[in-house]
Amino acid sequence: MLQTQLLSTLKSWGLIVGLLLISSNGWAKKEVTIPINVGVGPAAYYITGDIQNDQAPHYGLQIDLAAIISKKTIQDNKGKIPKKYHNIVNKIGEARIGHMLIPDSIFISPKTNNTSIYGVTWQPISVNQPLLDAWMKLKVGAGLLFTYANINRDIPATSTTEASNQVTHFFRPGIDLRANLDLPFSESFILSLGWSSAFYVPQTLGEPWGVSTESDSIWHIGQAYAILNIRIPYTTKM
Repeated sequence: MLQTQLLSTLKSWGLIVGLLLISSNGWAKKEVTIPINVGVGPAAYYITGDIQNDQAPHYGLQIDLAAIISKKTIQDNKGKIPKKYHNIVNKIGEARIGHMLIPDSIFISPKTNNTSIYGVTWQPISVNQPLLDAWMKLKVGAGLLFTYANINRDIPATSTTEASNQVTHFFRPGIDLRANLDLPFSESFILSLGWSSAFYVPQTLGEPWGVSTESDSIWHIGQAYAILNIRIPYTTKM
């Protein structure tokens, strides 16, 4: 139920951002400065279930490359959006538009016990709502994502089974919920600390199409990260 509501909200907010970008073709355009955020930093992943029981955390990189459409920019261009969507517009704190070819995060985690993971997550669109908007900025957000990961596990022998190797090609859509704290050194340099929880359509380990909610499936990936961001102003017409 919660995931359905979040998906509906994301679709509505995504529609608003899309309308804002597309509808500018029919209006007199004015110059708008939109920051382009370029950030990268270490990430630690906690995968609920058998993988976490075997080896945790796994490691990788968090990437934050997106055009940031601020609340002020959205409000300044509110007149370009149909009135029936204005209530939704008023609830948007910030919208971030990424590129489908640029990943949100990368798994780079060799075996330290029995499991290695290499893969990527894409998050083409997300929305954020500030909870604290002062020198430090605390915000929560949600986004749509897609993850592919190659998971290679050595399964030790037991009293009834022989040792084996299991390979999983994990490929699933999901919904990401995130809390992020921005610590700015200046307007252009920002340190971000955060936690995200990604919820997926469950996939059984070792099977491409198997669906299970047991410990032998992947349905949740938690992630802690730290990112050093550089924001580059980009002026365009909207």
